[in-house]
Amino acid sequence: MRLDQFETQRSVGPHGFVKFMGVLIDVEDENIIMTPGAPDQQGFFFNEANLNLDRLIAKAARTSYTHGTTRVRDDAKLIDYLMRHHHTSPFEMVEFKFLIRAPLFVVQQFLRHRTASVNQESARYSMLEDLEFLPEPKDWRKPGLFNKQGSQYLNEEEVEVIGEPAYAVAEEALRHSYAAYQTLLDLGVSRELARIVLPTATYTKFVWKIDLHNLLRFLKLRLDDTAQEEIRHYAMAILEMIRPFVPHTIESWENHVLNACTLSADELTVVREIIKHHYAVQSDSDVQLVSDLSAAGLSASRIREFKAKLRLIEPS
Repeated sequence: MRLDQFETQRSVGPHGFVKFMGVLIDVEDENIIMTPGAPDQQGFFFNEANLNLDRLIAKAARTSYTHGTTRVRDDAKLIDYLMRHHHTSPFEMVEFKFLIRAPLFVVQQFLRHRTASVNQESARYSMLEDLEFLPEPKDWRKPGLFNKQGSQYLNEEEVEVIGEPAYAVAEEALRHSYAAYQTLLDLGVSRELARIVLPTATYTKFVWKIDLHNLLRFLKLRLDDTAQEEIRHYAMAILEMIRPFVPHTIESWENHVLNACTLSADELTVVREIIKHHYAVQSDSDVQLVSDLSAAGLSASRIREFKAKLRLIEPS
């Protein structure tokens, strides 16, 4: 893959972006050799059609294999096994680095994930640009009906009575705040103090480096429907940027983590009893259950795992 053919930057919101800066490369892997691009082009060339970092995850996992190992899975099957059994350390062997521009209230949510290395633009040394996050009238939201910390979009009537006045109030406040910031600087106030009048809508930039395991944990939380929409847009951009590098990992993660759910002990009891009751009416409950699970695409080993999860059989 050639990085100048890869979408190295994605726009997010009115002024934000996520820019791909690099990945951790295993220099011992002879299949990954990076050379500078042509002088008139940005990026790098790789000596294969696709830079697939899934191979590095599988390679890290196979360090656990010693003499006497009877079976070595191919990369995709091994990654799926690791993901479904929560063997997370091999995914830490791949790291991604991004340059992100986001409003301060979104940056604060990034920083809550304390597993990344962060280097943020300093407003002590640099003068911040006149860039603020300001939703259009139709994009303002009211408090959520069920999720008290969340929100929901306005209907057409509410856009007029809430969205348009809200836009006008916020636009004026943002304009005055940056004007005050500029005035303080003109008066000779230091940058580190002049910034106190800037709102959390102000954009800033930061470098964000994180290993794949913790990145997937970030994405699980920030792609959730209950996450704030503004950071969800950044999470979606990041997901699509890393997908070409770790396609098997993302496919497995979407199946076993992102689109999966966890049941509590009492919920598990209810589900188990429903299944036992349903298949008890069949002439041979186990055969029918296996047949239905096979029809759903589960392999024999996955069927055993499923039945063990529901305590229909003893875990092996």
